[in-house]
Amino acid sequence: MIEIINELRKFYRQKGIPTILDEGLSVLLQAVKDKQPTNILEIGTATGMSAIAMSLTCPTAHITTIEIMENSFLESQKNFKEFKMQDKISGVLGDSLQVLENIEGEYDFVFLDGSKSKYKKCLELIEPRLKKGAIVVADNVLFRGYILDKVECPKRYKTIKKYMREFLDYMLTDSKYKTTLYQVGDGVTVSEYLKGE
Repeated sequence: MIEIINELRKFYRQKGIPTILDEGLSVLLQAVKDKQPTNILEIGTATGMSAIAMSLTCPTAHITTIEIMENSFLESQKNFKEFKMQDKISGVLGDSLQVLENIEGEYDFVFLDGSKSKYKKCLELIEPRLKKGAIVVADNVLFRGYILDKVECPKRYKTIKKYMREFLDYMLTDSKYKTTLYQVGDGVTVSEYLKGE
């Protein structure tokens, strides 16, 4: 089944539709496999590839995934139906910050892969609903090499760079989290939430 996912990801990439890179997906799925979460929250559904892959890795988990772009949301819904995962994956159409203001339930796993400038704000809204020991995975944290100044950042990405640096600093220095930064793909952090009940 994962092979089918990989073919679909390749198909979307060829059409110019962003999908998680191989290295990032590998880190994400290993974190899911290790944690075996019950309740997963994903910010940034896109076409649903990462949600389906997480569900295949941990079939007992329920996934809530938020997507702001209607076209992507509809494509993801089609894919969830195709893989018969409508009962395991709940898609929400809307701006993540607005949705998270009213979200319910507790989560033991979070995957951040939406708007790069909103990672920290999203996490601040999610934190009250994190269980102790929850895992937070964030993709694209090195954003094309711009964050660590390995590549000169174009002016149009300066704001994203600023906010992503703030997020990365938070995850690496705040005592609430124990974070590992993987410099693979576009950069991935895996963080354990040390607070909570």
